Amino acid sequence: MKCGTTTGRAVSKGYIRDGEVSELTTKRKQSLRMVAGVAVLAIAAAACSSDKKSSSSSSVASTTSVAVPKGGTLVVGAEQEPDCADWIASCAGSSWGYWMMNVTTMPRVYDTVNEGGKWVAKPSSLVTGEPSIDLKDPTKPVVTYKINPKAVWSDGTAITCDDFAYTWDAIANGKDIYDPTGYTDIAKVDCTDEASPVVSFKKPVTAWKGLFGGGYGIYPAHLLKGKDHEKIMTNGYTFSGGPWMISKWDKGVSITLVPNTKYWGDVPKLDQVVFRFQTDTAAEFQAFKGNEVSLIYPQPQLDAGFRVARHHAAH
Repeated sequence: MKCGTTTGRAVSKGYIRDGEVSELTTKRKQSLRMVAGVAVLAIAAAACSSDKKSSSSSSVASTTSVAVPKGGTLVVGAEQEPDCADWIASCAGSSWGYWMMNVTTMPRVYDTVNEGGKWVAKPSSLVTGEPSIDLKDPTKPVVTYKINPKAVWSDGTAITCDDFAYTWDAIANGKDIYDPTGYTDIAKVDCTDEASPVVSFKKPVTAWKGLFGGGYGIYPAHLLKGKDHEKIMTNGYTFSGGPWMISKWDKGVSITLVPNTKYWGDVPKLDQVVFRFQTDTAAEFQAFKGNEVSLIYPQPQLDAGFRVARHHAAH
């Protein structure tokens, strides 16, 4: 059972109800994201599956294939409501916002997967494999990506080099950017071949695999170029280049995701995922015990495990 980068084993530190759905990034919010990440990993694993046999290039080493029923809704207790959904902007500092909406809807070159207990970067379904690296001048590396010809946005428009170039320019030259690290070290993005972005660096960048993904993803140029991307995306957006789409953001209440029917990779099995905001940890546990939510990932507390253990023992 898999969906991109995850397996059901990822829920081992969270709480999921019995009988139900069972480093290379930019500097941005890395430590905070691991808290909310486990919850979303569980959702992705439970909500998606592949009809194809796993291969070493696309699956996590510890993946166990199981049958996943089709349909239904998963309700998750979320401890944060994000301030905005324009991921490159300074307002997008919420780890929960990132895991709820960014990793589920924004395409990226690399996924971060767990292999043998270590988190490593693996090419995503957006590309055909590892990019080629030209080191004729080792002080100015050139990286060439090959985009999967099946990769499209939710409106059917192909994901192309233009999207890479737009994303780079928006981050490197934009205003109120959360963290432009790495993107300001890019000299140009050559789109002579729209299916093969050629990225030339001004100097070596150690964490280059975190670019065009990482904390931001890749933005759709055909929808955002020449427009105010923050205005369009701040309160959620209608496009997607991932397995899910944002159906509704009911401020102060919840965020709802539905499957992206144009997604070319492993498609979601669930009809929808609802993240219900539960900012108070005590209330979050009560919601879980009262069957109002099916999955929670609360901030670490000494008695958290005991509360859940008592709840399971009583049921």
